[in-house]
Amino acid sequence: MAQQRQSNIELLRCFAMFCIIVYHLLIFSIAPIHPETNVYQALEVPFHIGVPLFVIISGYFGIRFSLRGLMRLCSKGYIYIIPLTLIPALFTHESTKEIVKHVLLFGYDNLWFLNTYLYLFLFSPIINRYLENITKNQRIYLLIILSFMCIYIGNITQGDVSLVDGKNLSHFLLLYVIGDTLRVCQKYVNMIPQKMLIVIYLLLNVILTVGFIYVPFLAGQIWKYAFAYDSPFMILNCVLVFAIFSKLSFGSQFVNWIGGSIFACYLLQCPSYVWDNCFALPTRWLDSFGLSPVFFVVVLCLYALITMFLMILIDKALNPLWNRLIAFASKYDEKWNTKQLR
Repeated sequence: MAQQRQSNIELLRCFAMFCIIVYHLLIFSIAPIHPETNVYQALEVPFHIGVPLFVIISGYFGIRFSLRGLMRLCSKGYIYIIPLTLIPALFTHESTKEIVKHVLLFGYDNLWFLNTYLYLFLFSPIINRYLENITKNQRIYLLIILSFMCIYIGNITQGDVSLVDGKNLSHFLLLYVIGDTLRVCQKYVNMIPQKMLIVIYLLLNVILTVGFIYVPFLAGQIWKYAFAYDSPFMILNCVLVFAIFSKLSFGSQFVNWIGGSIFACYLLQCPSYVWDNCFALPTRWLDSFGLSPVFFVVVLCLYALITMFLMILIDKALNPLWNRLIAFASKYDEKWNTKQLR
């Protein structure tokens, strides 16, 4: 499962982050001030696929544990998030407990993705070893039991509160195994016509969004079975999107260059100071022009692309810092022979 940079998957990373930003704009900035317009809530369903796509990508390539990788993950989190949360907290006189939370970074629900992805990263040597030596029947069994836990218990019955919503290690393991399975079965995916995949994806999302808007008695069911990360239609949506992008064949240094800084887009929007001033206020200002919902969503998409590009430029400007930190960690990879954990 050696990692290599592929332009089609880097483009998928960009698409996934684009979906995350638009979804956040819809659910946190626009939908609350337009409760009478269910179009915005309906569009949250197709735009909610960003996070699962990132985990499936990780499974497709395989996370290779190293101190270098751990430094890349943690250093960006600390350097981007702590100053942008701690400094405003000091000026607003937040409690000592809240300030300590900002400093510790890991371990608190407001950064659930960063926490859960860290768990997956630390667990990766174990799951990788199993996946590398797994039989076909064992793979099917693994997918069945993880699906039973995450989809059936976590979403359909919601019988275990720790599994609900899919924001947990169990569901990330399911997505990781799905990504690895897509890699193993890539030749079969390649046999499916690209147009067929695109038509199925578009048809599915049109049915979900139109059904949510115009069939009120189905809205609750669509929301339950297509919105949460562990919902069956959400996972189907992610598999379709991944399959579509995996079949693309092109090379682009620009896309690869952008893809290397996509994680920064997620981190930079997290601090409330940044979110309030760079996302919430501008989008509500745009909303004041009274645009139609469809046209306004187009404007939101353009704004998401602009902010993504600006955050990527910030990350690229800090490349000398990232390179030094990664080089420092790499020395200890060799000294402590962390490759033996892979």
